[in-house]
Amino acid sequence: MVKINLEMLGNYEVRVETMGGNGLQAAWEFGPDLILLDVIMRDMSGQDVVKWIRADNHLRRTPIIFLTAMSEGDIAPGKVGGEKFPMIQKPVSIENLTQSIEASLGRAR
Repeated sequence: MVKINLEMLGNYEVRVETMGGNGLQAAWEFGPDLILLDVIMRDMSGQDVVKWIRADNHLRRTPIIFLTAMSEGDIAPGKVGGEKFPMIQKPVSIENLTQSIEASLGRAR
């Protein structure tokens, strides 16, 4: 639903992967401006994916937003390797999500 809603706005091209390993490969091929990342995936945690992204010269500066169904009490604040990340809890309105995306990209909306 996030993909459909973002693409309907006309400002975003979205690629979806549900496996962390596939997401890393897709990000390398796609070269995203921003990565929305879940905390829990089938093959690895979002924190592990962040470590791989930050270790990759091609992706290391890509902004990341955690988008998760977990409650704030169930997860540590969006911090990995000393870096703090925006954390958005699902369900989220498309307005709040786009505001977070634009802020992470350094664009006022």
